[in-house]
Amino acid sequence: MPETPPNSLEEVLFDDVIGDAQTELKEWAEKVINGTSIEYKQIKSLRALIDAVQQNKNAIVAPLRAERSNDWKPTDELTELRIYGGEILDSDCQALDIRITLVITSRFVGKALFDKASFAGKACFKVASFAGEASFDEASFTGGAWFERARFKGEASFVRASFAGEAALGGAWFGRARFKGHAWFCKAKFKGEAGFYRACFAGEASFDWAFFAVVASFRRARFAGMAMFEGAKVEGRFILINLKRPPDRLNVMELNLLPGSSFEIDYKDYLSRLDLSDRNPQDEPWMEEKDKLSKWIASLPTQSVLRWSLEYFDVLLWMRHPIRHHLGIGYRGNVIVDETSDKPEKLREAATQYNMLRNHFRTQPSTEEHEDLCHHRYMELRRRAAWRDNPGLWQRFLLGFEWLVMRNLLGYMIYPSRIAATTFACLFFFAMIFGLLAGESTITHSGVDPSEAIAKWNKNPVMNPIYFSLMTLVTLGYGDFAPLGIFKLLCGFEALLGVSLLALFTVVWGRKMIR
Repeated sequence: MPETPPNSLEEVLFDDVIGDAQTELKEWAEKVINGTSIEYKQIKSLRALIDAVQQNKNAIVAPLRAERSNDWKPTDELTELRIYGGEILDSDCQALDIRITLVITSRFVGKALFDKASFAGKACFKVASFAGEASFDEASFTGGAWFERARFKGEASFVRASFAGEAALGGAWFGRARFKGHAWFCKAKFKGEAGFYRACFAGEASFDWAFFAVVASFRRARFAGMAMFEGAKVEGRFILINLKRPPDRLNVMELNLLPGSSFEIDYKDYLSRLDLSDRNPQDEPWMEEKDKLSKWIASLPTQSVLRWSLEYFDVLLWMRHPIRHHLGIGYRGNVIVDETSDKPEKLREAATQYNMLRNHFRTQPSTEEHEDLCHHRYMELRRRAAWRDNPGLWQRFLLGFEWLVMRNLLGYMIYPSRIAATTFACLFFFAMIFGLLAGESTITHSGVDPSEAIAKWNKNPVMNPIYFSLMTLVTLGYGDFAPLGIFKLLCGFEALLGVSLLALFTVVWGRKMIR
C-alpha cells in the first residue's frame, strides 16, 4: 500500500486487525522493539499492545512511576511504539503507566480515555484523529506532549493534566490542532512551553485555574466561542497576538500574573470583546496599599505641614485607578511587554502599544476613562524613554518640567479633577504669600490713605488674602484692594497661571462632556 499523507487518514483502508491474543501481541511487540512501525492496522486493544511491548525482555523502558527517583529524567534510549495510519477500536488506557515513547498518528474510532495515564517518554499524537470524546484528565506527560494538527471531533478534556519536560524539548504543543467540541484545560499544569499556535477552538476553551510556568502562546489562534482564563497563573510570558478570530468573550478578569511575568496581546484584533466590567474595588490589591498609606498619613499630627502635603499628593496619586484594574489584569506583572525595561527602544515599543490601545478605545462606546488611562501611560513611557537617551542639560530641564508640570500637576491634560486640584493649590499658595508679605508698600485700597489700607486688610487676615488671590487668579478684580511694589509682579504671574489653568480646565472638561 502506498504511503498515505498524515492529513488523509480518513481515506486509509485498513488491511489487518491486531487482536488481543497474547501470542499475536508478543509477535508485534518483538517487531516494535526491532524498529517496525505499525501501519494500516486495526488495533483492538491499545492497552494490551502497550503492555506487551513493555513486558518484552528486550525492551529498554523507564522504571515504574512508583519506583522513579526525584532526579529521574527520560532518555532517548526508551523504546518507541510507533503507530501510523492505524484505527484504534478500544482505547481505554485509564490509569496506565506508559513507560515507552508513544508515537501515534492514527484514528480513534470511539472514546479515547487516557485518564490518569502516565507517559514517561514523549507522547506524540501528531495528526491523530479523535472521533469521540478524548479524555486525558489527570494524565502525566513527563517527556512532553505533541498534539500538532490533532483533530478532536468531540470534547477534549485535559483537566488537571500535568505537562512537564524542558521548555525547548518538552512541554505541550498543540500547534494547528482543531477542537470541534469544547476544550477543557481546567487546573492543568504547563511546566514547560504551552504552544497553541494556529489552534482552532470551535467550542468553549477553558483554561480556568491553569498554571503556565514558561510560555503560553496563542499566536494566530481561532476562538469561535468563549476563552476563559479565570484564576489562571502565569509565571512566564502569556501571548495572545495576531488572532485569526477573536473569542466571543475573553475572560481574563482573574488572570494572576506572578512577579516577573508578562502579558502580550494584540489590542487591534480583539480588545473590543474584552470584558472590562467593573469589580468591587475593595477586592483590589491597590486599594489595600491605598488604605495603608491613608492610615499612616492619618497618624501624623493634625496641623503638620507634612500631613497636609501628603494628603494633597495622596489625592493626586489615587485619583485615577491603575491601568491593570481597568484592563481586568492582576495588579502584579506587566500590562505591556517591556514597559518596565531600562532600554529606550523597549519603552518606545511599549508606548506604541498603549497608543494603539488608546486609538482602539477611542472608537468604542463608553470607554473614555480607559482611553484617558492609556493616553497617560503612553505619554509617561515616551518621557521615560527620552530621559534614558542621555539628553543634554537643556533637554533634561525640559523633561524635568514635563515631569513636574505636565505629569504631576496637569495629569497630561486629561483629568479635569487634577487641573482643578492644581488650581486650588495655586490659589492658596499665593494667598499664603499675600498674607505673609502684605504691608503699606505692597497693598493699597481705593478711596483711602495707603496707611489705612493695611488696617482694612488686617481686619480679616485670613479671608482677605484668599479673596485677593481669588480675584487675581480669575482676573476679575472689584477695584477695592490693589497690589503695589513686588505684589504687582506676583499678581501678574498668578493671573497668567489662572487664565491658563481655567482655559485648560474648560477644554478638558468640555472634551469629556462632548464624549
